[in-house]
Amino acid sequence: MELAPGLYLGRRAFERELPEEATLVVDMTAEFPKPAYSSRREYVCLPTLLLERLAPVLAPDITAS
Repeated sequence: MELAPGLYLGRRAFERELPEEATLVVDMTAEFPKPAYSSRREYVCLPTLLLERLAPVLAPDITAS
């Protein structure tokens, strides 16, 4: 999904799926290894957990209300 010109949001992409003009990939997954294409494009890994899904498990007394 293109959010703005040149800014895409989606699942982890294979290199063949990236636009030719893409020069930077920001990977927000925490569970995958660095992709092979990271040596050919600027690549930043920013692992992100969906903590709102974990909150009821980690602190059930706080989220019960």
